[in-house]
Amino acid sequence: MNLRNTIRKISIILALAGVVVYMNACDSFKQTTTDISGIDLVACSQLNDSMFYSINTQPLMDFDSTWTDSAALLNAGSVLDSLEAHGIMIEAGMDTAYKVTAGSAINYLELKSDFANVVIFTDQIVRLELYDTSGNLIEKSDATMPLEAISGCQKEDDGGVSHPTIKLRDGYILSGNSFLMRILKTDKTTSSILGITVQQGN
Repeated sequence: MNLRNTIRKISIILALAGVVVYMNACDSFKQTTTDISGIDLVACSQLNDSMFYSINTQPLMDFDSTWTDSAALLNAGSVLDSLEAHGIMIEAGMDTAYKVTAGSAINYLELKSDFANVVIFTDQIVRLELYDTSGNLIEKSDATMPLEAISGCQKEDDGGVSHPTIKLRDGYILSGNSFLMRILKTDKTTSSILGITVQQGN
C-alpha cells in the first residue's frame, strides 16, 4: 500500500512538473513570436496610425508621351525630375507613413534618402524595385521577414479579424540620395492604396 501511494505521489509530481514546463514553454514561445522592436516597431506604429502623408501617383505618359514602362528606365534621370516637380516622392526617415494611391498596374515614385542603408515597409503585397538615376537596378540587401514583424504587428479589419500589417520588408544599401521606385501590383494586392514607410537600417 505504501509503495502504491508513493508511486501515485511521484506520478502527480511528475504531471505537475510537466504542466509547469509546458506553460513556461508557451510563455517563452509567445514572447519570442510577438515581441517587436527597433525599426519594425516604428514601421508598425506608422502603418497602423491614422495620420499619414497622401501621395497620388500618375502615369509617366502624362509627363511625356514617349515614357512607356519599357522606356522609363532609359530616362530615369528625367523621370525622377518630373516626379519630384509634381511632388510624387517619399522620403526616408520620416515620422509618419505615406499612403500612396497606386492607380496603375505599374507605379513610380521618387525615393529621397540620405541614409546608406534603408528598409522599406508596405502594408500591401506588391513587387517593389529600386533603380538609381542611371536606371540600374539596385539589388535588395535583405528581404527577410522576422516572425516578430508578423505576429507582433496586427490590425483588425472591419469584421474584427486581425491580420499582419507589414506585408513587405525589403532592405537596400544605397549610394546617392535620389532613387526611382517602381511598385508593381500582384494578384495578391488587395487595394490600390498602400501604406509605405522607409526607415534607416542598421
